[in-house]
Amino acid sequence: MSKINIEDETINIGDVWKSNEMLKEDIKGKIEIGNFDITDEAVALKKLTSTMHQYTKIELKLPNDFIAASREKAEGNDISFEEYLRNRLSGGISEGEQEEEPAEEGVEEEEEEEEEAEEQEEEEQEQEEKKEEAEEAEEEEEEEEAQEDEENGVRPDWDNEEEETAVPQQIVKVRCHNCKRPITITSSERPITVTCPNCSAKGRLEQ
Repeated sequence: MSKINIEDETINIGDVWKSNEMLKEDIKGKIEIGNFDITDEAVALKKLTSTMHQYTKIELKLPNDFIAASREKAEGNDISFEEYLRNRLSGGISEGEQEEEPAEEGVEEEEEEEEEAEEQEEEEQEQEEKKEEAEEAEEEEEEEEAQEDEENGVRPDWDNEEEETAVPQQIVKVRCHNCKRPITITSSERPITVTCPNCSAKGRLEQ
């Protein structure tokens, strides 16, 4: 397989580097002297022409530090500076570098996702704690109200309804043992603790 020098636009044939024009001259010279053994030259000319059609010569102005770093990397890869730049522009040598950057971005994305998941979990836990606190406060409030009702002789509505259905309401009047004021009792529950609305003294009615 013949080697091609892209920079010089030449191909190695018979250990000699020849350009497109040189190959044409060789073919023309052989034909003029009646030597039609031009297969090697014709194949090399076709290959060189086909290869060079894949490239376009351009001029670039690059930073000096980039050029210096590129020359070092070209030497490290045992290739010419021009070939290194060409590979770099076409994505040949920089494949490894290009793969590392997405990898870092992938790690950053994973970290961000983990942080978002942790924040969401903390937020859900905080909402759950607030919900539990609200339920506990509501239960405590209900217990306090029930205790106050019990101390004041007030029974739940459903219990009163049951009593009204089962036993006709009886109105009883008694006198406070402390201030002697009359107390009206409308509940049929017995025994019952009675609190005087005047002096707050408490007594117990058995029948």
